[in-house]
Amino acid sequence: MSLSYTASAPDRHRLAELLDQQMWFFGRDIQHPEGNLLLRFGFARERPPAGVSGTSRYTLATPVGSLTLWGWGAHWCDDQPLALLMRRHGPGPRLVSAAAPLDHVWAHTALTGTRAAVGAEWARVGALLAAFAGWVHTYERWVRETCGESWRSDCAALRPRHVRRKQLVAGERYVRSWQQMARTVLASA
Repeated sequence: MSLSYTASAPDRHRLAELLDQQMWFFGRDIQHPEGNLLLRFGFARERPPAGVSGTSRYTLATPVGSLTLWGWGAHWCDDQPLALLMRRHGPGPRLVSAAAPLDHVWAHTALTGTRAAVGAEWARVGALLAAFAGWVHTYERWVRETCGESWRSDCAALRPRHVRRKQLVAGERYVRSWQQMARTVLASA
């Protein structure tokens, strides 16, 4: 099964599964017994203002772009006009203006102007997805070097049993799947 960014159902399913599992791992990393791994990695955390519904926002500048994480999804942006938004339990990858401010976004409903890619824009989605997948692979290597292999195994074991049974990718294959996705998407773009 290809891991490319195209609109085929198996690819979207694989991306949705990888993203859902990664978001679970980010959530577990926040609760690490020795402190929040996202903060240790260099993310900045902002909590929603009083009276505003939503999840904390984590932001990180990388050499190739910026990443914003919420409990419900991820926003990857580089120096181009369009950014990538991936919702954990929403439609496949969406494009959004890179200039769209995120300072008021705590819930997915607050981010307006997202849309599916059309035609030649799939190449842009591919480039953004490849960069994000490459970053995830780097982050996962860091987690394993910092916390040991058992941390990810423990995180995976804590997922609800009905979710674990449906997973197509588990264990070390999970990290390789992100790396493979990055390579496949770059080759296809």
